[in-house]
Amino acid sequence: FPPPYFEWWNAREGAGGTAIYDHLEASLAKVERHIAEHGPYDGYLGFSQGGCVAHTLSLLSMRDPSFASRVPAPRFAILLSCRLSRHTEHSELVAGAAAAPLPLPSLVLYGGKDTDVPPAMTRELMATLDPAGVREIYLPLGGHRVPNLGEEEVAVLRRFLKSVQ
Repeated sequence: FPPPYFEWWNAREGAGGTAIYDHLEASLAKVERHIAEHGPYDGYLGFSQGGCVAHTLSLLSMRDPSFASRVPAPRFAILLSCRLSRHTEHSELVAGAAAAPLPLPSLVLYGGKDTDVPPAMTRELMATLDPAGVREIYLPLGGHRVPNLGEEEVAVLRRFLKSVQ
């Protein structure tokens, strides 16, 4: 797709494999305002960095009481080709979710040939979600894009959406 392209933050390397996400607070504040004015929403959907935002919003609204008082937790998430937040300030929340996964019904879609967010990174994100509620669509030949789904994958998507109605 031709530009312009937008992003939620600019990442720069932090200590110990973490990152510092410049402009993250402004992005989260914008989403908070949007939810306050137009929400609440049943679920979140996000692709790539937007998927990281959707997961992070879910994590914050389910595990951070201050944030949860302003942003209600979603009932489900659909996450495409995304990874965990590496933002330094989210390290403890992410570690907590890895130890005690979020009880958030989620559909996670990702591709085996994604070089921007390799499958291992998406699987790390999946490990922070209660496995009982996770549905996975793995496309071995898929890259870093919103995929075209075949009949089998569409059936998984429909079953997931029906389960969260």
